[in-house]
Amino acid sequence: MIDRLRHDDLRCQLDRILALRQPVSICSVLILRLYINTLLSCRYVSSVSGPAPPRKLHPRTIQLDPMLSTWNLNLKKILESLKVIDRDLNTPVLSIEIAPNVTHSIDDPLGFTVTVHREEDGINKPCIFRWDIDHDAWGPSGFLLFQHTSDGLRKIEGNRDPPPPETLEYTQNDVCFAELLPGQCLRRNIGNPIPFRDQLVAGEKYELLWPGAEYALWDWGTLREHVSHKVGVDTGGPRVFFPGGATSSITVKQEANVWKPTAPSPIGEFSRPPGTPCLSVTLEGPSEMVLGKSIPVTMKVTYNGLANERGEAVLAGSKPLIIQSLSFSFSSFNFHRRRHDYDQGDSDDDDPEWEVYVDDDWNNLYYLPDGSDIEANVTDEEFWCLQPGESRTDQFTCSELHEETAVGDSYRIQYWGDSVEWWILGGREEHADTTVKVNYMNDVVDPVDNEGKPEITIPGSNTVEFVIVDKKDP
Repeated sequence: MIDRLRHDDLRCQLDRILALRQPVSICSVLILRLYINTLLSCRYVSSVSGPAPPRKLHPRTIQLDPMLSTWNLNLKKILESLKVIDRDLNTPVLSIEIAPNVTHSIDDPLGFTVTVHREEDGINKPCIFRWDIDHDAWGPSGFLLFQHTSDGLRKIEGNRDPPPPETLEYTQNDVCFAELLPGQCLRRNIGNPIPFRDQLVAGEKYELLWPGAEYALWDWGTLREHVSHKVGVDTGGPRVFFPGGATSSITVKQEANVWKPTAPSPIGEFSRPPGTPCLSVTLEGPSEMVLGKSIPVTMKVTYNGLANERGEAVLAGSKPLIIQSLSFSFSSFNFHRRRHDYDQGDSDDDDPEWEVYVDDDWNNLYYLPDGSDIEANVTDEEFWCLQPGESRTDQFTCSELHEETAVGDSYRIQYWGDSVEWWILGGREEHADTTVKVNYMNDVVDPVDNEGKPEITIPGSNTVEFVIVDKKDP
């Protein structure tokens, strides 16, 4: 629809609103948003008519004035605050998107999900950038918040963190860095609106606005190429712009949001790069569990050999394999519950009667107390060594169920799949002196990126299903 709208038509509509000299209505805000989005699409530039150039070729972006105090008194002030900035053609085209409507709970905030897009900018190489939640999303140049009042929109002032640094040395432990190719996007939960959280009032409505900002912490290339290298103004490159205009209408309430956990879909079969180890997981367990008791579940991890040119597992010529056991922890399992009194007439292929059950004790990770990297030998017990065709069998006990579990309830357990980032071919004798460095999250960080080897992707397992029964006689 925007392609058929004319710039002059939008200005005409806005001039009519200004001529009325009335408080701003929802309709006028929507028209203003449409005007901003049209500018952001770079199909029209002020006083320019005729065919619109493609977005990816346009060297301009939009930034809103962060000093804007109100939206209700003078819409012209907003239009004047839209600054068209020439974008350096040697920078990626990045944009920010946020859900248009959000319900925010004061008691139990779930945060806001922001999507950073990299457009098809004609530069076919990856870029890295750093976007910090505290210093970028909620920092001095971050999101603005406006409250709906009887007179219009009022800007909320907040206590913000300092701006991000201008230059920084990239390390693998810095989770604020991301890498994007043209057409890719990054989704990140920016958490609670920290600068404004003490001023939010239950029952009130707000507008969250991204005003636009420029950043120095970016560069061309991959994260791996930048390990231990500086990123920022010291490298002499131009700044990258995140254009403004993304908005979200927020309804604030006091009580906690009703959160229904969802489980990831199991990883299916896939094409493996030639020479990559192939692993599979199967589960075994009883079909019944006595209420208040426990059952054993057996997990068998099998090394099926190396992938050939067609991605098929081949045992012939395969070498022994050493991997970390971290990919087979409880955090990689789906656990579902079905109540005994579920509505059997409301079932379909999606099995809506099965609900995800989350047990906090199942998803604990062990962290080193000082957060430092430690050296580990690959023959230690946290590393597994498998011969081609060999299986490793582990058993765990299933006992912690939902507190309202009753006789007739059913449970399902499934390994949903995971990836092994670090692996090496060869047996324990061959690698008796091989060491790696492990960080506080038990990830191998040295050698960096496993020396360029692809990750091992493990497909999901079969499902073990059991029903809760009454106590049986001995």
